[in-house]
Amino acid sequence: MRKLILDADQLTMIPKLVNGIDMTDNGQAMDALGETGPGSAFSGIIAYAGQF
Repeated sequence: MRKLILDADQLTMIPKLVNGIDMTDNGQAMDALGETGPGSAFSGIIAYAGQF
């Protein structure tokens, strides 16, 4: 069962390997990082909640 779970997890990475990682400003959430500053958590910013 563990192998099945690990295999399924690895299979989800295939599209990332084929298509590449989104390096746009929106894909990297650069605006969110800039708004919060160093040492803050940006996962709860309301402006980005609808995009994820």
